[in-house]
Amino acid sequence: LHEQTVSQPADPTREGHIFYRWTYNGSAWLFQHKKITSDITLEAEWFPAHKVLTTEPSGTSGELLISGFINEMQKNLTVLTIPEIINGNTIVGFTDGAFEKLSDAYAHKIVIPNTVKTIGVKAFADIQSVHIEFTGPISKLSEYAFYNCAHLEEITFEKGLTEIPAYCFYSATEIETIELPEGLTVIEENAFEKCSSLKTLFLPSTLQSIKNMAFEDIGKLEVIYKGTKEDFDKINIEENNDELLNAKIYFYSETEPT
Repeated sequence: LHEQTVSQPADPTREGHIFYRWTYNGSAWLFQHKKITSDITLEAEWFPAHKVLTTEPSGTSGELLISGFINEMQKNLTVLTIPEIINGNTIVGFTDGAFEKLSDAYAHKIVIPNTVKTIGVKAFADIQSVHIEFTGPISKLSEYAFYNCAHLEEITFEKGLTEIPAYCFYSATEIETIELPEGLTVIEENAFEKCSSLKTLFLPSTLQSIKNMAFEDIGKLEVIYKGTKEDFDKINIEENNDELLNAKIYFYSETEPT
């Protein structure tokens, strides 16, 4: 590798810390420009997570909710991977408005740990320039949680989630597939309105109600329903869900369909 650049390795992880950058002799190592001329050792530079993120008690001992960023920590990170544990407490969710209107002055991409299960009202609302990546399933959502969140591409849900709240994914324009879990009973108004990239939707057999405009202005859609057509016809589907009703719908069958 003499006189060649090398690829940047995956970011390391460290309990209670956030990785900042690789350094050599105290200076940032720019992988795309620096060439190797001899054997060297790079060092990882870290921030203590409690000096970057603000937190609040969740109400359960040993658990915390992230409530925002400490303003002076604007380091313009490429990737900010939030640790599972801060100050000995597990991160289990985000408070109302925690990352609302977040800008890339903090990071270009934020990776959410798989310990997070709860998302507060407007926690990720109106985020236009930061990519959001979840590494585990979510079990509780709130209204406007991902409202106008431009770069949320994928999210999964735990069984036990009972509703998709109003405006939860309104104009989350990069989501292509949503698989809603068994146990879900209601999709509230405008929940997926203007999700213009949504192409595939999995609906559970437990679904009872789809509120007004839940699937308005979403374009061409395929639906996989985990029940029979008779079950689907019993769902109370309110007005302004034409894209859903006009979708190509596949129903569950115990035998191979003709």
